Formats: sequence, structure tokens, C-alpha cells
Amino acid sequence: MKRLILASLAGGVVLFVWGILAWTVLPHHTMTMRPLPKEDSVVATMQRCITTEGMYYFPGMMEQGGAPSDGTNAEEVWRQRHMRGPIGMILYIPTGRDPMMAGQFIWGFVIFVLAAFIASWLLSRSTAVAGSYWQRVSFCGILGIFLAVADHLVAMNWLYFPADYTAAMIADAVVGWTLAGLAIAAVVKAP
Repeated sequence: MKRLILASLAGGVVLFVWGILAWTVLPHHTMTMRPLPKEDSVVATMQRCITTEGMYYFPGMMEQGGAPSDGTNAEEVWRQRHMRGPIGMILYIPTGRDPMMAGQFIWGFVIFVLAAFIASWLLSRSTAVAGSYWQRVSFCGILGIFLAVADHLVAMNWLYFPADYTAAMIADAVVGWTLAGLAIAAVVKAP
């Protein structure tokens, strides 16, 4: 158990540092997450129309109250609006927040340590644990590939996330977990 805890902390530190570098030093996120054009007017409209924090999508299905009064099928109307466009998602928080809260960094680190614990535990239960150092590192890198496929490619397919944004997130996952694997594999090995 000591090795798992040590590997979790080491992997968590590597993931945390990688996250800081990936989001503040490397350009791939600033190139794929664009500022909102005409932000002031768009925000003013959202403030008038959206009152509750949440995830919103458009075009939406018919609002509460049932089918359109003209007898058309609500799903067909939505399909036509979807085909016509635009299509989008909005993460909306109506109140301001400090963008660099200490609590976010602390929770971010805890989340990375927890993720590294899961990776360390999986590695310790796999046949890769008896392999070479580089085989153990590769196991962690493959977890990054799994994350990329199971999360980022799924979001690109179903939620229409842009290809450049998806590629940046995939790079983060694969590089981050391979780097974390360098630390985890040094600690988690066959007894």
C-alpha cells in the first residue's frame, strides 16, 4: 500500500505540473479555445435570458408544454433546426468567480492524485507490473490513450467538439499520462 500511495503522489505531482505547463506555457490551448466575438452583447443577452447555472445546448427540443400548437412533430422541428444550424453548447455561471482560486488548485491536485492512484492500482494488478520500466511507463501512456478515446473522441463525435480542440485535449491526455507513467513506473513494480 505504501508503494501505491507514493506512486499516487508522484504521478499526481507530474500530472499537476504537466497541466500547468500545458495550459499556461504551451500554445495549443490558446490556439483552440477562442475568445467570444462581440462578448459584451452576447453576455448581455445571456444575462437577460439565462438565470440558472448549468450546461445549455441549442437548438433545444420544444420547451415544456408539449408539441407545437400548429400540429407539427416537435422532433421534426428540432431536426430541421439542427440541420439549419447553428449548433452549440454553453457552460453558464451567472455569478463571477476568481479564475485562479486556491481551492481549484487544491482540488485539481487531489483529483490528479486520485487518478494516479487508480492508474497505479491498475498497473499493480496487470501483467505489465512484471515487465521492464518502459513497459510499465507504456501501460500508463495507454491509459492516456484510453482516456482520449473514451472521453475526447466521444465528445467530438456526439457533441461536435472541434477537431483542433479535440487534438489538443488528446495530446494533453497522452503526454500527461506518459509523463506520469515515468514516475509511477519507478515506484510500482513486481515485488
